[in-house]
Amino acid sequence: MMKTVYLVTEGRTDQVVISGLVQEWLAPADFVIRSIQPPSSDFAATLTDSLSEGWKGVLNWCNGARAGTAVSRAAVLRQADCLIIHIDTDVATDRDFRDPPFQGAFNPARPACDWMRERLASAFADGLPANVVLCVPSVDMDA
Repeated sequence: MMKTVYLVTEGRTDQVVISGLVQEWLAPADFVIRSIQPPSSDFAATLTDSLSEGWKGVLNWCNGARAGTAVSRAAVLRQADCLIIHIDTDVATDRDFRDPPFQGAFNPARPACDWMRERLASAFADGLPANVVLCVPSVDMDA
């Protein structure tokens, strides 16, 4: 039976990196990867609404901004064998993300990454579903 892995990422480069890792880890299993965020992804290209790219788009998707569509949070959680949600830790210092922003150091990376994971998981009021993996790289995946 084919498995489906969905990706919610800040941008296309993040999709490429995460897709490559998933393919390396899961091969030779029978699976398909579907990128649903950012909205420029192939799977979500036909949607009429537009979530922004970057962390704001990730957070909007996690908060249910695409309700009633094939790539809504509820629909994806029902269909996904695995949903990978990516957000970079550098967002922790942005007051638009959370006020007050993260006040700790980024070295070592764990406190900042844990802080970001907690904030991202809080978008799921009933707790983080078992089929969700949070991908929170230290500082910035592109770097």
